[in-house]
Amino acid sequence: METLTPELIAENLRNHLTTPFDRETITVKGIYEKPENYGVYGGYIYCKLYENDSKLYLTIKVHEKDFPRLQNNAQYELNGYFQRSVKTKVAVNFSFVVKEIVSGKALDLEQSTLSDLLARKYKLGYKSIPSLVLHKLEQSTPIKLHIITGLQSSIISDVESGLAGVDEIVEITIQNTNLSDPHGIISELTKADSEGYDLLAIVRGGGDHLEVFNHIDLVSTITNLSTPIITAIGHSFDVSHADMVADKYVATPTKLGQYLKEQCIDFDMRKKAESERQQRLQQRNDGLHHELNHIKSDDAVYHTSHKAPSFFKNYIKTIIYVLLGSIIGIYLVLTIPGATEFVKGLLP
Repeated sequence: METLTPELIAENLRNHLTTPFDRETITVKGIYEKPENYGVYGGYIYCKLYENDSKLYLTIKVHEKDFPRLQNNAQYELNGYFQRSVKTKVAVNFSFVVKEIVSGKALDLEQSTLSDLLARKYKLGYKSIPSLVLHKLEQSTPIKLHIITGLQSSIISDVESGLAGVDEIVEITIQNTNLSDPHGIISELTKADSEGYDLLAIVRGGGDHLEVFNHIDLVSTITNLSTPIITAIGHSFDVSHADMVADKYVATPTKLGQYLKEQCIDFDMRKKAESERQQRLQQRNDGLHHELNHIKSDDAVYHTSHKAPSFFKNYIKTIIYVLLGSIIGIYLVLTIPGATEFVKGLLP
């Protein structure tokens, strides 16, 4: 049978309560539209298949296991069959049940799930390792780092060499496990996440068999950890899915130690700079205080030096006024007739 489009199907179904396609598997082609909000009904999700450059669409039912594989606004050819449901006495709904994706971009389920996990991690937010280190150093408490590494791994010496000089600030515990078993790693991560560590790390050197760190269940576990996590897996050219959802990714185990050391050194530099700033501020305040005291001292001397002259000046003025008064009085007594007798009368 020919490949049908929503328009051809509409012409065949228009005003019909039955279809020429009953009990037949047919192929339909169109542009797939993923619903923004959807529910799962009997294991299926209702979507739309549009005719090119048309508003006509066909309602299709996609099984929940196939739903993540269909890319929105992509063109597909889908095999399936029609299903009828009677809504009223005069209305019948037809939907197309998808059995197989014939052509079109079918997303790998793991890649689709990874995209969902990356979106979830972005929504949850990547935890700030520098903020964690700053908080611990301000409290003067060691950073409790739990490292998950291989059973026979000696790679920890690389981490410690990167920490040289600040190793007393980081308190390391080590858990050896089989790093080729994703479920074993998941078990150790889940356990460590509940034990109160400040920071988790998965540490492994380069080499083969790094595909375990692309295991979707392991990636999901890392995404949902409440404890910040750093991955130090392989060499710089190896980037796994686990690295993509970790809060921090460093290329090698040595760089893990170096990264934490850099954070500690940065804290010390900022602390030293702040101390110097406070010292300069104190020196400036001390200088201002000294200058203010000097001004007050000069002012006190000024007032003291001007107080004595003012006193003597007033004293001399008083004497002058008394003398002038006396001279005027004697003059009046000598020149005014009868003034002598008047004054004598006043005297006892």
